[in-house]
Amino acid sequence: MARPRRRQPTQKPMAPQQSGKPERLPQVWTPAAMVMALALLLVTLRHAWVADDAYITLRTVDNWVQGYGPTWNIAERVQAYSHPLWFLLLTPLYALLRDPWLAALAASLAASVAALIVVARLAAPRGLGWLALAVLTLSIAYVDYSTSGLENPLSYLLLALFLWRYARLGARDPAYLAVALLGGLAALTRYDLALFVAPALVHALLTGKARRPWRDSLMGAAPVAAWLLFSTLYYGTPLPNTTYAKLGTGIPRWEVLQQGLAYFVDALARDPLTLALIALALLLPLHRPARRAWPLALGLLLYLGYVVWIGGCFMSLRFFSTAALWAVCLLALYGGELLSGRQGQIAAAALLLLGLAGWPITLLSGQDYSYAGATWDEIVGPQRVTDERRVYYPDTGLLNWQRGGRSPGRDWWLVQQPRVFARPEQVLGEAAIGRVGFYAGPQRHIMDKLGLADPLLARLPAIRNSDWRPGHFYRYEPPGYVESLAQGENLLADPDLAAYYDQIRLITRGPLWTRERLAAIVRLNLGLYDHLIDDERHRLPELIRVDQATLQGQAPVRLTDSGLDVVLGEVRHDAALQVRLDCDDEYRIEFRREGVTVGHAVAPASFADAASSLVTMSVPVPRAVVRRGYDTVRILPIWGDGDYAVGALTFGADGE
Repeated sequence: MARPRRRQPTQKPMAPQQSGKPERLPQVWTPAAMVMALALLLVTLRHAWVADDAYITLRTVDNWVQGYGPTWNIAERVQAYSHPLWFLLLTPLYALLRDPWLAALAASLAASVAALIVVARLAAPRGLGWLALAVLTLSIAYVDYSTSGLENPLSYLLLALFLWRYARLGARDPAYLAVALLGGLAALTRYDLALFVAPALVHALLTGKARRPWRDSLMGAAPVAAWLLFSTLYYGTPLPNTTYAKLGTGIPRWEVLQQGLAYFVDALARDPLTLALIALALLLPLHRPARRAWPLALGLLLYLGYVVWIGGCFMSLRFFSTAALWAVCLLALYGGELLSGRQGQIAAAALLLLGLAGWPITLLSGQDYSYAGATWDEIVGPQRVTDERRVYYPDTGLLNWQRGGRSPGRDWWLVQQPRVFARPEQVLGEAAIGRVGFYAGPQRHIMDKLGLADPLLARLPAIRNSDWRPGHFYRYEPPGYVESLAQGENLLADPDLAAYYDQIRLITRGPLWTRERLAAIVRLNLGLYDHLIDDERHRLPELIRVDQATLQGQAPVRLTDSGLDVVLGEVRHDAALQVRLDCDDEYRIEFRREGVTVGHAVAPASFADAASSLVTMSVPVPRAVVRRGYDTVRILPIWGDGDYAVGALTFGADGE
């Protein structure tokens, strides 16, 4: 008979339970943390403002509240905002307050305060709450976009909640569902935020942290999937109209990448603290105790790569604000050992001192923050990036609310109103469409010259501009388009583009549930109508065409950014050409055959003579082009003073 097993004695409770005292939780609101939280709140209030772009969303909100539907212009269904969840949160608040400026600030401040609380809570276990709040107080990027009326504050809150819950996940943890939902809501706030959270969610799935992997993942993605379905059926496209306007510009990728790097250079000059925080967060997984933070650092790296890929933003520091929040939370959650002890104290002091190197220092910015007296070149800067808060703070800053007892946004409109309503036409063509669009009212059709809110112009390539700025891509207005909008019928002169516009009108203006409209939505999103758009005609609307012989015997040709085509009349295989160019400008020389570019060269500025003179430039032809041959030489300005000119063009190293 088997011998009975001895019963193991019950283990005694651990010491904390023996004493009957509950486990002590880390204190969140230490005196230092409370002081820094108050400082961050006060700085946020002093910086509080509303951007012109926020009014683009607010016009759509206003139209919806008035019963016209969530549209930019009431005649057509267009998604002119890029932050669906922020839009949905603003709508009931605006319906209650009926003041766009106040609704935008109230939503921004509420989300920012909630994010502040979450950051303090997640940093508390390491005793880093005060430091996390201190560096955020000194981060110009974070503070400037803690308001603005854009989606950044909501992004702060959702990303901070995501990180807090993610760091506490265990094996087969039911809390993975909450983490996945927070990630989905962050992506719904702005789609590119998915880059932050995706690596962490995938890593958690692969390492068994989800109790029900498929169900939890699907539920986390459900908010985004539901909105994409709604957007496709209602607006006709899954992505916002702004996406097509900003990414379908026709600008060469190398120029976009160059501008994306310039966005980082601008940020480093304005806000070195934020760039230092981001760099530390990226390097954090190299520290052995923090290696498990690598999926989060990878998400940060993917986001920064995306910022470079799209060419950054015209708003200085905007895309670095969420990156700053993400970096601070990573350092607080996983960098405790790195920031502890004497070494950590030195690093913390260095970060705080670096925060005082930015300009303007967040603690000193006040009511007079503006570009008063500045030239356009000073406003845009060498990187073609602008401090938007400095542009709009005089009109929409919270510290200016007391003037006249009205919201600053309304005061601005009282000044602009005569200019807008002095124009009798119902269709107004504008580039800065936010406040003008909102206050002009739903009965005025606002044609956005940049295409952000226009369903046709967004799908046309941007007019070539050698001095382009991110987010400011002007479109060529096709003949008959303004008349089409005014009269409500297709009056476009170009028959191919008119056929394309018929489909756009069917999707954005036709009945929602017809078979023809649904079929047009499918074909549009598959690109089956793209052949109807002549990219070159819209990209280079002022392109000059001249044959070589005519160019030889006439005065220099003045050209715009659209450039000049010199038609050779035959296929040439010459290895060099001579061309007379304005000496203080740089040009791109493209060699084309049968309408296709087969190669290019660059003619740099020479500055050899007076600024207005022409000089003869020798341009070598690439070997591959010589072998293939070319029948047209296209000359495009790259940069200069805007006064571009081209003279005679001959072949051979000596012009023979």
